Amino acid sequence: MIPTFLQTVALVGATVHPMTPGAEPAPATILVSDGRIQAIGVDVEIPEDAEVLELEGLHIVPGLIDAAINHDLEHDPLYISAGVTLVRDTGNRLAILEQRVPEARDHMPGPDLLVAGQPLAGDMGATTDSVVLRSGRDVQGVLGRLFAELQTRELDLDYLSILEGLPPDAWRALIPFAHERGKQVWGPLPKLITLKEATNVGQDGMLGLQRLLPPNKRWHQVEAKDLAPQIALLTAKPMHVTPHVQVFGRILTDYSGEPEGLSWMGPHYRVAWSADRRQWSQAVVGEVRAATEKAIDLQRGALKELWLAGVSLVPGSAAPNSWLVPGTALLDELDQWVRAGIPPVEVLRFATAKSAAVLGVDADRGTLEVDKIADLVVLGADPRQSLGGFRDPEIVVLRGRVLEREELAALRDGLAKRQAAVLAELSKPIEVSPPKVPEGRVVLDGRADTSAYGQLISTERFAVVEMKDGRTAYCTHLVTPETASETGRNLNLVMVFSGNQLDGFDLSIQPLENATKAARAVESGAEGEAAPQEEGQPQEEGQPQEEGQPQEEGQTDAQGEPADDASDQDPGVIVAPEPKEPDPEDIDFRTAVYTAQGARVGASARMSIQRRLNGFPVGNKTADDPVNVVDISNVLVALITAHHFPEGVSFALSFEGEALEPYVDRWNLVVKPSDHQLQLRTSRGWMSFAIDANGAPLAGVRKAGNAELHVAISEVRTFGGAGHPPKAERVFVQPASAEVGAGGQTEDE
Repeated sequence: MIPTFLQTVALVGATVHPMTPGAEPAPATILVSDGRIQAIGVDVEIPEDAEVLELEGLHIVPGLIDAAINHDLEHDPLYISAGVTLVRDTGNRLAILEQRVPEARDHMPGPDLLVAGQPLAGDMGATTDSVVLRSGRDVQGVLGRLFAELQTRELDLDYLSILEGLPPDAWRALIPFAHERGKQVWGPLPKLITLKEATNVGQDGMLGLQRLLPPNKRWHQVEAKDLAPQIALLTAKPMHVTPHVQVFGRILTDYSGEPEGLSWMGPHYRVAWSADRRQWSQAVVGEVRAATEKAIDLQRGALKELWLAGVSLVPGSAAPNSWLVPGTALLDELDQWVRAGIPPVEVLRFATAKSAAVLGVDADRGTLEVDKIADLVVLGADPRQSLGGFRDPEIVVLRGRVLEREELAALRDGLAKRQAAVLAELSKPIEVSPPKVPEGRVVLDGRADTSAYGQLISTERFAVVEMKDGRTAYCTHLVTPETASETGRNLNLVMVFSGNQLDGFDLSIQPLENATKAARAVESGAEGEAAPQEEGQPQEEGQPQEEGQPQEEGQTDAQGEPADDASDQDPGVIVAPEPKEPDPEDIDFRTAVYTAQGARVGASARMSIQRRLNGFPVGNKTADDPVNVVDISNVLVALITAHHFPEGVSFALSFEGEALEPYVDRWNLVVKPSDHQLQLRTSRGWMSFAIDANGAPLAGVRKAGNAELHVAISEVRTFGGAGHPPKAERVFVQPASAEVGAGGQTEDE
């Protein structure tokens, strides 16, 4: 195996497919240095210190472009192994902007990224990562502030991505807003926007072929002639189209045995994919299978007609949706294009040169030319005849870095081993200590697990405290486990209420590794003598709070370690050294210690929010809306909803993105009269909870984007008292036949 990084590489003797207009494939030498193509030709002078790769009989093509994925850092090796060297994310956490830097891309290594940041949506159909635009006014306000903030951080988006729930007036305002800033707008068309209006107003790209269908029709209900009017619209007023044919095609795939790709996926993907696999194998039979086959045939036919009509087509895989394995899913999509009747070489041109031009990156990518980025794929088969060589490329050159077949296989094997280790670790119970609580009497505490797709994603211990000054504190210690790409986190939250008003909160978030170090320090006696514990109560930590403020937590230094000099302090207090201002370029938000404190501004309903990173102030914001809850723990949300929320509108504070920026969302509470179940509608989904007479949650469900989270209570204590009983009309009444926590929601809602 050749070294991982080389200053100069000469690829000699292969047939080079430049993908430039009029250029025919021919044997040539490609000289690569400093990550770019330095020369191409038959008489290229090769420096003496160059590494020479003899590739006679092989074929060299540009790296592939997948224009529609949801990026997950752990999937980087899978894209590279399929010859995909550039991907475009269709919407993610804003933290994805930090993953574009060369250091992050070279670490795994992974393909280069084009990003839209957070997807744009309306109240309905939003995901946990989306920006909610309720009206046209929000476009200038919300997005205007977002772009201004990105500019101060010297960051930018490559384009804007929308979801189909975006309101029509917001969509109409968004298109000119984006175009004025030189940004394209892509996504499925909003539900109430016709294809004709979309082409007239100027949406740049459309995902999927659904809008070729006549109104209220499905694929198995139409014939090819029924699609002609919509195809004509796309011909008359151009719009780029990403067809997503394999989104249907995957349903008919044979998933018997142990399907390829499952071992590379994280636990949550595995559970969801396996569930879909069972459903498809049972449901897609007989007439349903015939209808699905007809739908795929019609889509292939429509794709060919779009190609013949000259419509701009941009391949995208929609990975990692179920059984769309990152990397190979794009190859499956391209196979569908070949089956539609488009010659392989033309399909390859769409996935390289033409995609690069549409996405605005053709100055650096898409063709094999001097001075372009050295993203190359060496194939054993002629791509003019078949694209099958991409499934097992001989070599992938990524930004000048040579990755041979053996190294690509090692990257995939390493990913599979990491996923197996994560799966084994997640099968173990998560150890969580009691939460930090202020002085007072604990009236209710317990333990809860939250799962998604049947997989545990967090465990917490919670407590309700009647404080000595008559206020009520809701406390939790929540732990999220580490995965192959995500850092595990340790969260502590205290919220203090006077009546139904949230007076303040104290939140800390740190990596599990830091929390473990702090716990070991306490066990070794570094923290001093613990205060005596009252019967039946969790251990108290930290110092007494000032009047009108939530309790501050015990302090740690920037690494989460106890400070050295704690001998003269009150028992239970850890003193940190004076924080030094961090260099923003040096901060890794995944490993930093983040704290946030909130307090009411005088007698107003507004809340001041102060945030610190590794002990240094990073922001002081004031929420204009009256904050009713901090949305960190689903259990605390249920408890607080049962006791303090009015029916109707309330406001929830969350912390968004990698930088954990404060965000206030509008919620709406309905108490079902039939069983007193609590139902909360948020901008990104809904929640449903059942509370018993002691005030403890019986069960809960939360729909957030595509995920459905289930909350299960495993322990509850009331210490011989009544617990924390809610109003009688909010105590759950078990119906004769109903599923607790189902919420009565449907997919369409």
